[in-house]
Amino acid sequence: MKKTYKLMGNENNGFQIFEATGEEIVIPGFEEIRFIVHPKPDGWVVSEMTTGLRIMPADTRSLAIELAKSILDSYSKEHVHEVFERAKSTLNEWGAYPLNP
Repeated sequence: MKKTYKLMGNENNGFQIFEATGEEIVIPGFEEIRFIVHPKPDGWVVSEMTTGLRIMPADTRSLAIELAKSILDSYSKEHVHEVFERAKSTLNEWGAYPLNP
């Protein structure tokens, strides 16, 4: 089901929070992490839901999901969790975590 989510993006060399409409997905092997896939002006992207961090953009929805899984699989689960924990820490400092409880 499509829903509006808050995400974190990099604009003009600075981070900002924006909204996008997408849907929650499950990436095999990373079921404990909440992801969404959503359109952007030049294609699609998969983002982690609570931090809004983008994983991988692509031209199509299915390719964005496939590439996100491939990228996540190329790192250890510990490393992936560390990246999201650092993002959570930054958002906490801004008073913005979690973006999507």
